[in-house]
Amino acid sequence: MKNLYRKLATGVAVISLCIAPGAMAQENARVEANVAAETPTGPALWSVSDEDTTIYLLGTVHLLRPETEWFRPYIAEALAASDEVVTEVFASEVEAAGPVAMQKAMLPEGTTLRSLMNDEDRAEYEATLNALGVPVETFDPFEPWFVAINLQIAPLMAAGFDPMAGVETQIEARAPAAATRSALETAAFQIDMFDSLPMESQLEYLDYNIDNFAESVTGLDALVGEWIKGDDDGVNTLLVPGLVNETIAKAVLADRNANWAEWIEERLDRPGTVFIAVGAGHLVGGSSVQAQLGSLGLTAERLH
Repeated sequence: MKNLYRKLATGVAVISLCIAPGAMAQENARVEANVAAETPTGPALWSVSDEDTTIYLLGTVHLLRPETEWFRPYIAEALAASDEVVTEVFASEVEAAGPVAMQKAMLPEGTTLRSLMNDEDRAEYEATLNALGVPVETFDPFEPWFVAINLQIAPLMAAGFDPMAGVETQIEARAPAAATRSALETAAFQIDMFDSLPMESQLEYLDYNIDNFAESVTGLDALVGEWIKGDDDGVNTLLVPGLVNETIAKAVLADRNANWAEWIEERLDRPGTVFIAVGAGHLVGGSSVQAQLGSLGLTAERLH
């Protein structure tokens, strides 16, 4: 675990993987019971279309356990029919983003992360790192957003969740060879999105991840269970707590969803079949991509 944290702190790309799945323990237990009692039907698939263009929308989980089976025939058919495959960012950018994120996340000289915390939050933060065998000064040079994402991802990877098993990676591998590859954003945009959050929101985000650290693995397991069932309400229920506050919710979800809806509206002007794969949190809730499309006069139809 100690070596994993050192690796994360020194170069692993910290792009928005998914909103932290951090519902309360009793909610996790409820979801796990439901998952055990119900047969998975498959992730939700949506479409937006006009007379000569079809755009599929699939919500994704960016890290999965390798044994997770989610690639249903209806997804395979939609992907095989597509001549353009779109993800949030290009995989090559994610791989190269680590050093850029680290540089962006550096605090001014003379300021440390722990100096920004109040006594209570600092004590909880140091206790978490001590329990992991990580020196408390490891993340001192970095802004809270960078540390929060590292602390969110590390236990998931240690528990067997793998970005190589994530939906986007698998979609890229299975997409038609002749399909055009496109991205809705750049890695630099996603880094700037977090880096530009007010310091108060960053600290609140970090504190949330510390408070829910012990539940991060069970939380993502529960989220995956709801996602595979195609239960949008269940996914939304588990994701909402991780938004922490309205500032983060607006930056990470609402504003981006509005941008993507505009991208889709413009893409409908050109013929073709497009397969878009973005984090599942973007396709649920009141500010979802589908809701943003509705405000533009477009209707997203759920196919499965």
